[in-house]
Amino acid sequence: LWPTEDLEQRERVGVRLDDGREVNVAVRNLAPAVAIEPAPGKGLAAVARLPLRAGDLVAREQPLLTGRLGERPDRQQYKALPRAKQRAIMELCDAYAEPSSGPCLDSIVSTNGLPRGPKCDGVVLCSLASRFNHSC
Repeated sequence: LWPTEDLEQRERVGVRLDDGREVNVAVRNLAPAVAIEPAPGKGLAAVARLPLRAGDLVAREQPLLTGRLGERPDRQQYKALPRAKQRAIMELCDAYAEPSSGPCLDSIVSTNGLPRGPKCDGVVLCSLASRFNHSC
């Protein structure tokens, strides 16, 4: 789990176990599987805090933006977000930014957009998943 404002406001949360059962757990008893830390020369990155195995679910989050591969980001979708989420997007890595102009929404999405699924042209931009190591 990743701490979010929503999670911090709750006392208990439902958790699905590996065997499919769901249990109700006190938020104070949860430990994040990953933390966001500075990565020298790379900006911020997700770092494992618990032993992880292939196939473990380490994050589940709603995308900040959705779109299609090869299309420009929907500016109306971006403008409809709360300011804090707009800032979270603009703080993501922009591999194409010019030093004189700073980050740009189009190139941030190009750098950090992730496929919505296999054989799908849908793209999602997520604040946590974009911090995982991925080829840009």
